[in-house]
Amino acid sequence: MTLTDKNRKDLLERMIEAAKEVLNSSWLEVKPFAEQEFSHFTDNLKLIQELTTAGKITQEQARNQMEIQKESMRLVILCIRGVGIVAAENTLNAIIEVIKTPVNKALGWALL
Repeated sequence: MTLTDKNRKDLLERMIEAAKEVLNSSWLEVKPFAEQEFSHFTDNLKLIQELTTAGKITQEQARNQMEIQKESMRLVILCIRGVGIVAAENTLNAIIEVIKTPVNKALGWALL
């Protein structure tokens, strides 16, 4: 199975809903930045899948790249005034939780 445009769109929707739930009143301020970052995240998931499938990177390298992507999301959320470290971390955890199973299933191995 692969990450298609359709299931990437589904992942993006799940990420947005998870972030909305955690951030509540801060969501409107975070939304434009978060949606762009989440879209970038799903693009990188597809790239990581392509590179691992082609044998250009190992699963360990893919996991390292994913940690960089998660840190990028965390920083984007933290840069919004009024969003604290705990809220940013809770948001990232909620996002990963809702996409972990479909992403790992699509890849056929545990990336998240």
